[in-house]
Amino acid sequence: MWGLRLACATLMVLLVACERNPKPGVEDATQPALAAHAARMEGRAVGLPAAAPWTVAPPAPAPQPALGPFGFRPPRQLLRPTDDGPGRAIVETLATLDIDGDGRPDLVTMSAQGLVDVYLQTPAGQLVRRVTVRSTTGDYSPDNSWLLGDFNRDGIDDFVFRLTDEHGVHGGVGLLLSRQGGLPVFREAFPPTVYMAADGISEWVVLDEDGDGHQDIVLFRNFVDVPSTPLSCASQICPNYQVLYGDGTGNLGRPVLRRLPFDQMLREASVIDLDGDGLEDIVASALAPGSPEDDVALFASYGNGGPPLQEWHYVHPLGSLTSVVFADLDGNGRADTIHGATIRFQEAARRFSDEVYLASYYHYPYVPHVADFDHDGRGDLVNHQFTDFGTIPFLAVYLGTGGDFRQPFTLDDPPWPHGFNISIHRHAYASADFNADGCTDLAIAVNYDGVAILDGYNCLPWPHRMAGPMPRRKKR
Repeated sequence: MWGLRLACATLMVLLVACERNPKPGVEDATQPALAAHAARMEGRAVGLPAAAPWTVAPPAPAPQPALGPFGFRPPRQLLRPTDDGPGRAIVETLATLDIDGDGRPDLVTMSAQGLVDVYLQTPAGQLVRRVTVRSTTGDYSPDNSWLLGDFNRDGIDDFVFRLTDEHGVHGGVGLLLSRQGGLPVFREAFPPTVYMAADGISEWVVLDEDGDGHQDIVLFRNFVDVPSTPLSCASQICPNYQVLYGDGTGNLGRPVLRRLPFDQMLREASVIDLDGDGLEDIVASALAPGSPEDDVALFASYGNGGPPLQEWHYVHPLGSLTSVVFADLDGNGRADTIHGATIRFQEAARRFSDEVYLASYYHYPYVPHVADFDHDGRGDLVNHQFTDFGTIPFLAVYLGTGGDFRQPFTLDDPPWPHGFNISIHRHAYASADFNADGCTDLAIAVNYDGVAILDGYNCLPWPHRMAGPMPRRKKR
């Protein structure tokens, strides 16, 4: 027994000695791995790369449900009872802006009764009426046009609308001046009685006309009815304009009457960077006196850093008096024009394509509305159509693909008490996230039925853009 134990011990000693002293020329496969492991522990690299510092792998993101196609939910109704009776406000125009500067879009409505209502959006996504002013002091129909501009230089847009006095005279200017974190303040920036040199306004726009850094209002008119006017006009048709100069505090100065350098009757005007040079341009549709409708055309006064409104250029024919919408539909960074169901793409600066016709049924003479509803970075278009007389009208929604549209999906008009009668005003539509769910919604002025709000769903999340504040745009 003792001999067996001694033999086993001798064998163990020999095995250990062999492990520590391998035979010459025979490599122990475990040695490089052990050495590399020790080197990694000491932060060195011997044959193998050093290990990275110890980190905890982040949990895998939860799988996101696949989005279905974008759509609108059935419209919900926003009604506004009038203050002087059991009736309802007949809503004709809408505007969306963040008038209290809280980062949430608010809604402003204008009605046939001269009511201007401001609905502020709560953190819960509800629109609550907080401010009401009147645009008319008598029983006259108001002019429910509006403008947006920062007239008190607080970085927030103000709401500008026309006033009508007790004699039915249009021409005054009312401002709802924004206040960061508070309710807007009403100011009669320019009373109606000052307009003794010309008749009613044909159109108006906001721009910095004199280049002093303050927003001004340019008023366009087609006629002059005062014999003592300094303008030289061959007839009563005398296109002219006046500028209400802003001072940056919400006040507007007395205007100077000036002649426009053409004889066409100006119908509609917009301020947009049409040619993509970074300067504001004024684009207007005009009709030559006595000419048929097919002589209607689009003209532009391109910003060049000099005096504006003195040089006008032909853009392209329109073919009708339908209002014009400007939007980049093909994604090339230039504004295209949409009027009715006709589209012209701006292929290069100031060069437009031939007419392209939107596939549609009979469309109402309402202005189409363009916005990026599904958040894919492309403009989408909404208009109102019907297939035949006696059929139910519907909204057609064309989702853009960057130069074309998908086949539209449609939403029938709801059976509301007054027939879902969409306003014929060019400001009948507004779009923003009105319920704080992250998707862009569509609001429509429907006259006696108030406001219809169609909530969007299945939109892509807005991307987070990291570039700091955008630089201030160059003026004319």
